[in-house]
Amino acid sequence: MDLQTLKYAEEWISRQVDQGEFPFATLKVYKLGQGVVSNFSKGFMDENETKANEDTILRLASNTKLITAVGVMICVERGLIQNILDPLKEYIPSFANMRVKGSNTFGEGTVKAKRDITIQDVLTTTAGLSFGIAYNQYPEFRDKEILKTMNLEKYIDMIAARPLHCHPGERWAYSSSWAVLGRLIEVVSGKSFPDFLQENIFDPLGMNDAKFYVEEAKANRLASLYTKKDRKGIVAALGTLNSDSKFDAIPQPVRPGSNGKLKLVTTQRLNSFSDKERLLRVPNGGGGLLSTTKDYLTFMTMLCDGGVSSSGKRIIGQGTIEYMMINHLPDGKDIAQMGGDNFGGITRKGQGFGLGGAVITNPAIFGVNASVNEYCWGGAYRTFSWVDRTAGVAVFFGTQVITDDIRYRRVLRNLVNSALMEKSWPSRLARL
Repeated sequence: MDLQTLKYAEEWISRQVDQGEFPFATLKVYKLGQGVVSNFSKGFMDENETKANEDTILRLASNTKLITAVGVMICVERGLIQNILDPLKEYIPSFANMRVKGSNTFGEGTVKAKRDITIQDVLTTTAGLSFGIAYNQYPEFRDKEILKTMNLEKYIDMIAARPLHCHPGERWAYSSSWAVLGRLIEVVSGKSFPDFLQENIFDPLGMNDAKFYVEEAKANRLASLYTKKDRKGIVAALGTLNSDSKFDAIPQPVRPGSNGKLKLVTTQRLNSFSDKERLLRVPNGGGGLLSTTKDYLTFMTMLCDGGVSSSGKRIIGQGTIEYMMINHLPDGKDIAQMGGDNFGGITRKGQGFGLGGAVITNPAIFGVNASVNEYCWGGAYRTFSWVDRTAGVAVFFGTQVITDDIRYRRVLRNLVNSALMEKSWPSRLARL
């Protein structure tokens, strides 16, 4: 890794913070054989101007998904799941006899699904499921008495009771798939989803701050959440409950950020992320985790190192990781060809989907300086991670701001990947 060239990435991040694009930013870059080569932080984690660092606790949002997928594949390695091509109904019976909606949103005129949903469908988000966190689809989420007894089993059964948006395997669509995978882990392991992750991923890796809630003693380390000042209707867009509910994940913005471009959304000290006060206690495998930049890079480093922790403990097999990081979409299609073009505000041509996360199938078409099969995903609050096993690089970028614009991810990738030593290029290009 050319450390001087890597400084360009840090300088770019610094400018974005100064210009009000991010309230703060943390970047950690790991290079195989060199260790952590960048540990950069800039900006303030809250309205009190507390400096952000690698130990600032972040809402991982959809960066939870990669961890959930690894959990599922650990179950496969141990024989708890026989084959990812197995029908999902064999493990979660509520997914038997699925129907597909017609033109009517509420399900009238539905037809029988052409085939059963497989576990692979769920891992590649081609199962036909909807985005279950959109609470307007689930009236149950407006009933506080129901929420008090809601658990992951009930939540998934509620999802299964809705008609699919398309036949399994026909389209790629962002969905509640990872919540289903969390329940799958519970069914096959006999442990709660959080306990399984704790025992098999977090504890072995030393990820001490990775949890589905904020411990009271650590509440002062949870970053505040910001949004752009000109962003309107953000609460409705994220499907939160009304303001009198304790499960009000994103309350209305209340005051401007210090740089004038951002608004404070919430500090989230001890409300919906508190284990004592949160009303909805469903651990969401698609977006419920909180952790730090330091902890999450530890996870990504393990993937880069072939499934082994820094202490030498095997978490998952190298062959399994390689299998996860190839395109599993039907007929080698990319996300755009499967109906997911312009997902997240950018075209997905040249980007396929592996098991649990996106993979680059053609860097030239996708428009990034990267290797084939680079494995990545990001979160709603602009966290972003990728691992390039060909180049031996793992990266995590952390901030806490809600915005539709995720073009920065391409810029960041290009800046970091440009710092790769020249000797790595022949092997990278050979994969094209």
